Amino acid sequence: MRALILFTLLLANSFSFAATSVKQQAVTSEKATAQQSVQKIKKTSRHNVVWLDSLTTTSLLDEDNDGYSQDINFTFDFDTSYQQLPVYVDLMLVDEQLHTTKLTTSSDFVLNSDSLADKQRFDITVDEHLLTGYYQLLINIYDANSHQLIDVIDYHNNQGLDNLRLEGHKFDHHDTFSLFNHSYNTSIDRDNDGYDQRVELTLDLDSIYDVQQLQANIRLDGRLLYASAPFTIYGSSTSDVQTFDLLAPSQFHTGTYELTVEVTEIISHHSEHTTTFDLGYVSVESDYNDQPVHTDVIIHESGSIHWIFLLGTGVMLMLRRYLQK
Repeated sequence: MRALILFTLLLANSFSFAATSVKQQAVTSEKATAQQSVQKIKKTSRHNVVWLDSLTTTSLLDEDNDGYSQDINFTFDFDTSYQQLPVYVDLMLVDEQLHTTKLTTSSDFVLNSDSLADKQRFDITVDEHLLTGYYQLLINIYDANSHQLIDVIDYHNNQGLDNLRLEGHKFDHHDTFSLFNHSYNTSIDRDNDGYDQRVELTLDLDSIYDVQQLQANIRLDGRLLYASAPFTIYGSSTSDVQTFDLLAPSQFHTGTYELTVEVTEIISHHSEHTTTFDLGYVSVESDYNDQPVHTDVIIHESGSIHWIFLLGTGVMLMLRRYLQK
């Protein structure tokens, strides 16, 4: 799985890449005392240069309350065997299949032995398409001067970096609407070949809300046939059935297609939520292809009259030669 991660680090100085916002913030000892859920870590590392002394984690965004969040926030207290050590880190996300995705490379920061004043905070919001699952965090630590990898802190010896329950917004969302019923009819087949031009589709959508605004994209084999204007449904009412009367355009060649509808909840404060419903198969063709075949038949007549005409012509020529002698 290749998960795209939207990453945010809280810092005084900031910079951006396309869909990624990166900020960095040093957490002072005063701020650190206000933190909760601080986990003390056994002071070990692979090379005894840098280790994770304590770790604070929080998660705030879990829309469906299933224990899998869209965000996770880390406050790290790294200690070092040196009096001072300038470093930067790569943060890596590891999924259940041990596939690794790089989240970010941090800005430089300085570690001061076992000081509490050099804590670093990283706030992560995962990409909306990140699959629901358990993840681990891997931290590669580099010397800021030489850019050499000097230590690796992973989830094997640090429980706070293991079993991170994450999911993207696409999966962290209550289904607020459902397809109660649907029907469709096809018609207009001028050449009687079993492929129709017209699809009449009705959808009865229900909502957990009294009023909800939706939009529908109707597709044939995943290709867009029609994008509707926004429409409103009312709870489980049967008076809000949506009807679509569609003609196959010329770009759809004669064939049998899978009919699906992609329904989107229209909301303003965060990403839209979309659900796709499979409706069956339809055999359609455009008006251009739905033309009866007309064959013009040309008849060449021949037979006894034709031979009589030739025989009469021959007799006339012979008589003419005889009379000229």
